[in-house]
Amino acid sequence: MAIIEFGGGSGAVDDDAHETRAGVFIHDDMDPRGAIVHVFGEATFADAAALESMMAGAVRIGRPLVVDMRECTYMDAATIGVIVRAAKDLRDLLRLVMPHEGQAYRMLDVTGLTRVLHIFETIDAAMAPLVEAAPRLRVV
Repeated sequence: MAIIEFGGGSGAVDDDAHETRAGVFIHDDMDPRGAIVHVFGEATFADAAALESMMAGAVRIGRPLVVDMRECTYMDAATIGVIVRAAKDLRDLLRLVMPHEGQAYRMLDVTGLTRVLHIFETIDAAMAPLVEAAPRLRVV
């Protein structure tokens, strides 16, 4: 079953690149290995509550939650906050998929979160059993 939810962003379309700037989130629960939330476009403050709600609704006890951000063109601090809260709750069950040369990865790297989150290049790699647990996020 797939649930489609459109973020609260502007929905504007860039005619040159033909990209939607507003966040679009799709929950794919068809993979038996875990739930997948796909993030498309810009994930911003306007969309953070919708993304957090979708991620919370996708969680199944003992199954990984994979957030596929390969098509995410931008994310702000509110989206990072959603990821951090999910990581605190889900620990090793939260897996992020994003290219290591992309903007989303750079944002997480600058904040030091790449050292404590499970980040993979592909969904298949994210769904595989973990070789090593991530360090625990500390509240400061």
